[in-house]
Amino acid sequence: PTEPIRPEQYKAVNAIRVCRTAALGVDTYVCPECGEVSEIYHSCKNRFCPTCSWRDTMLWAERVKKQMLNNRTVIGNDTSASSEPLIKRNGKELLNVLMKTSAETMKDWIENKYSLKAGVISVLHTFGEKKNYHVHVHMIVTWGGIHKSTGELVEIQSPYVSQFPTKEVQGEIQGKAEISC
Repeated sequence: PTEPIRPEQYKAVNAIRVCRTAALGVDTYVCPECGEVSEIYHSCKNRFCPTCSWRDTMLWAERVKKQMLNNRTVIGNDTSASSEPLIKRNGKELLNVLMKTSAETMKDWIENKYSLKAGVISVLHTFGEKKNYHVHVHMIVTWGGIHKSTGELVEIQSPYVSQFPTKEVQGEIQGKAEISC
């Protein structure tokens, strides 16, 4: 690595390394009828563990799904590579700014273009596919929303791809994030 490992990263790696091994303990079960012995190793319960976090991720997704409006959704992605060195130095504060400005910009764009209050679910990723430091936000956005004047649920009828100005909105998000800093 080109940088020292942070304490929280070290803790996560160590937890994952010993997950479901004897190091965390084992429960032994014996079938009273046939005498077969089964050993179940304890899990680390770390949110970054691919084994332990999967169930929690599925439960979270199910809870969120129940709260969503019943209309189409689209997935947005905001990357902010130019701010990454600054984010590395200031961590949580700037990550909060990025999350907030990304969602606000997406909702503002839909409100200004369609007079709708849309819903946004944002997920922060700090590393990319190749495990490189790459801060970005994924968003699930309702392709519709509550109309400002009528209060009715309205679905946007135009196709997403031809209507959404990706570069323009990403630039706006980065501009808002820089002003907030």
